[in-house]
Amino acid sequence: NQKALRRLKMYCEKVKRDLSSSSQVDIDIDALAEGEDFTTTITRANFEHICQDTFNKCIPPMEEALKDAQMKKDDIDDVILIGGSSRIPKIQEMIQNYFNKTPCNSINPDEVVVIGATIQAINQYNIEVDREKLVLLDVTPLSIGVKVSQGKMDVIIPKNTIIPYEKSCKFKTIK
Repeated sequence: NQKALRRLKMYCEKVKRDLSSSSQVDIDIDALAEGEDFTTTITRANFEHICQDTFNKCIPPMEEALKDAQMKKDDIDDVILIGGSSRIPKIQEMIQNYFNKTPCNSINPDEVVVIGATIQAINQYNIEVDREKLVLLDVTPLSIGVKVSQGKMDVIIPKNTIIPYEKSCKFKTIK
């Protein structure tokens, strides 16, 4: 039942937000599907246990970003979390343990996104500002290449290449 799934997802999002500030949440959904009510209680510990595999997927992208930037964890001065999941206490704890520093909570996470969008607009539309203070580069998020023999890929444009970028290569087809 698609309608019931949409309602359930909406309640799950609310539960995720509520568990960021409460140790448990009661869920009571009237007539969820086929006239049946759904009632349960979920604790923060239960939520964290259910989501642990997903939470663990946060660390490898950070490690890769540091590697791509040729930086170490100790090179990071402040950690700013953005997005809804950044308010989850377990995520904050994992980030704190990884970087050995408390994520910055003096900055509103929603404002950080707006500031980033502003910097992007300034660069894109050549708005006059003190550009020495701004650094924002568009890069390719993944390597771009061509599949060649034996299923391998010849990388034409490496990941993190500043765009726009132009390169040409010649390839021959084989039988």
